[in-house]
Amino acid sequence: MVKDIDADGDLVVDVEAGVTCRIFAKHLGHDNGRVEWYPGFTETVHRLVFDFEDHFRATPDLKTILPSGKLQNTKKLQSERGAALTSYAFPQHMSEEQARQYLGTPFVWRRENGTYALVQSWPVEYNSRFKETFVISDDKNPDPTKFHPQAVEDMRKMVVELFGNTANERKIRFCTKATGNHNPVYVGTGGQLLELLRNEKSLLQHFDIVTLTHSGFVCRYVRDNGDIGTQNFDMTPCDRYVLYTRVGSSKMACVKMWAQFALECDLHQKM
Repeated sequence: MVKDIDADGDLVVDVEAGVTCRIFAKHLGHDNGRVEWYPGFTETVHRLVFDFEDHFRATPDLKTILPSGKLQNTKKLQSERGAALTSYAFPQHMSEEQARQYLGTPFVWRRENGTYALVQSWPVEYNSRFKETFVISDDKNPDPTKFHPQAVEDMRKMVVELFGNTANERKIRFCTKATGNHNPVYVGTGGQLLELLRNEKSLLQHFDIVTLTHSGFVCRYVRDNGDIGTQNFDMTPCDRYVLYTRVGSSKMACVKMWAQFALECDLHQKM
């Protein structure tokens, strides 16, 4: 069955922002009143990848936009070996109100059916490690139920707007990876997770969080090559999120909207 995400995601409307989470639940059922803890998850990711590398002179600005309308990050793309963009393999869209501020960019537009398309894209290193850890198909779509044709069409439109018509000459690659993550996972609204982090100082150390902000946090990341930097994450108070440790080419704390996380991940049950 093909899955999609709307602009609201899995909105929690019966929980007020700022619910006290000094005592949080370690249980398995979904209780919207408390933060939930899990011992890890299994993730099967399907990603679309466009490796532009050093094939284009253009150095466009990439905006990573969340379905909630939040601008997560901006980055000027550089033409270099291994440079690539990735996005989800399912189509995304936004409400007209959320899309309005991004219309005219390569990442949001009005489709012919009246919905507003979103391509949530971010940079990735298309290097030997990536090729070793992902199963990659670059000839044709290996499974349209996993790589939705609308998502492929949307990504193609985005890269053409970023790099020009010659981007049509390069393939979009279909990439799959299954991994187990055995680090603790916390599920709750943005307001609940922030309150948890404010009151459980040990979690700041666990997630290597440098600073808490009014709407999220800044964490430290470490790449395989030894590079160290920081990444900012924002959350809206009443939307449901997952806080976890991302492992791969870099290790760092990460938050993802529950609706996106649930499409690709199965939480491990507490023994």
